[in-house]
Amino acid sequence: MDSLENIRSQIDLLDQKLIVLLEQRLKLVQEASAIKSIDKLKVFEQDREDFLLADRKDYALKHNVPTALVTDIFKRILRESYKQELSNFAKTTTDSRPITIVGGRGAMGSLFHKLLLHCGYSVNIIDRDNFDQAALLVKDVQAVIICVPIDVTVLVIQQIAPFLAKDTVLCDFTSTKTHIVEAMLKYHQGPVVGYHPMFGPDTKSLVKQVVVEVKGRYYEQCAFLTKQFEYLGAKIVSCEAKEHDDAMSIIQALRHFTSYYYGVFLKDLHPNLSKLVALSSPIYRLELMMVGRLFAQDPNLYYEIINSSKHNQQLIEQYLAKLTEQVKLIKDYKKEDFIANFYKVREFFGELAPIFLQESASLLAKFQDDR
Repeated sequence: MDSLENIRSQIDLLDQKLIVLLEQRLKLVQEASAIKSIDKLKVFEQDREDFLLADRKDYALKHNVPTALVTDIFKRILRESYKQELSNFAKTTTDSRPITIVGGRGAMGSLFHKLLLHCGYSVNIIDRDNFDQAALLVKDVQAVIICVPIDVTVLVIQQIAPFLAKDTVLCDFTSTKTHIVEAMLKYHQGPVVGYHPMFGPDTKSLVKQVVVEVKGRYYEQCAFLTKQFEYLGAKIVSCEAKEHDDAMSIIQALRHFTSYYYGVFLKDLHPNLSKLVALSSPIYRLELMMVGRLFAQDPNLYYEIINSSKHNQQLIEQYLAKLTEQVKLIKDYKKEDFIANFYKVREFFGELAPIFLQESASLLAKFQDDR
């Protein structure tokens, strides 16, 4: 036991040294961030990250340390490093006029308010308590970002647009694009672009986060915003409005409805949730977490996303009709049909199926570590 205690003491000392080294590394990250801001470099560069991970993996091999362990550690260190850079971002324009966020005190508006301030912009906020000052707060500004609930977005555009200068960029952050971009183009004759941040307001960093971009009018005048999001580390995906909305019907509306209904069904079934959690495998616990995550947020937001178009309603109806078919297949004990469908879907996923299997295994291993 004396020997074990001695070894444990040595481990404790090494762990303390690791923490001191991490402190020193994070300080260097802050210094690097300041230089990036001066030199107008992006927060995130994929080539640099790829080099760093490959280099540390090679070094681990030389010292007989498991490469998977080292890769996990450095990915986590890098994620924390990106968060540490919040105080220094490069600004992509020399225009000194403010940017106005309509809905800037909401969750997503507050996030981008903070990010734009860190980039060196002056930012005006319009919300319910000062909407009567909207005409003044959008006068001669560089850009206006509409970040309000979907159901009132067009109305807000109508109310704001008459006060905009001809060169002010008008954009939105809503999750539906076709009729929103059409409204911006209709009511504002200047530059227009639609954005959809594909992440929640609890995001700490834009690094590797997806921002969808739908070009409207005079894109060259809007490009500084897209470039700013890229500087913050975001991955920009450009597409047409209808293409975006069709994809969101599957990615968001159908997925959210499925989670919503699963939660409603569980509530009616009324199982012991604590027991379910205790008995669950990592994959089911993760699924349960995703359902619980939805119900921890704003129901108005999810209702508006799910019910934002007739297409979403039609897609959900198709889904339920297909679900009824599959239930009948189970009730009739049609195992061969089940297996045939299984293989057809596997073929549809193609090369992605084994990739998803590998990625989910890695994700579940990390998830299990946190239990």
